[in-house]
Amino acid sequence: PPRRLLISREDRGLESGREGSRAALRCSVNSQPAANLTWIQNGERLNISVNSNQLWLLLPHLTYRQEGEYQCTASNKHGTKAKSANITIQYSPKETSVRVSGTRHAIRERDNVTLSCFSKSNPPVINYSWFRVDVNRTDFVASGKSLNLGVVSRDNDESWYYCRAENELGPSNSPLWNLSVECKYNKGEETRDMRGEMG
Repeated sequence: PPRRLLISREDRGLESGREGSRAALRCSVNSQPAANLTWIQNGERLNISVNSNQLWLLLPHLTYRQEGEYQCTASNKHGTKAKSANITIQYSPKETSVRVSGTRHAIRERDNVTLSCFSKSNPPVINYSWFRVDVNRTDFVASGKSLNLGVVSRDNDESWYYCRAENELGPSNSPLWNLSVECKYNKGEETRDMRGEMG
């Protein structure tokens, strides 16, 4: 079967790359007869060579979705061999969103409401900020992953909110999230989608 299957990167180690940069992985093998090489990530074939003992995988513009394990397989009539390498991508926060906790139904007056900010990032988020958007103005509310609004009322708390997640590579704002507060004794209302709307 194929022997000495190696994975190398053209510029430096395989450990990490910054979003937007270029990476190239080389898979090489000693094989007689020459092997068929295949690059695979998450079960998807990315690149294939036939009867060649070397195969490059070019990643010209790294994104956070390309983070993960890359596997090279080499096969000929004598057998198959595989080797894997992990690529970690450094990126600013992505998919930032607001979620509500503290209630399982449509928010009503006197409910205790806490909003939480979620985001993917590498390195980790170092700062979360909360903002409230009213007509013609945006106000900073608080810092922290969660915003505890306490017992809410229509007059004081009904508005649009968003959170900002930030790491050393940059910030990301969530979509606007609409806090709609119903009267305490409204009945028959269907549970609303609490994920908010894009602003």
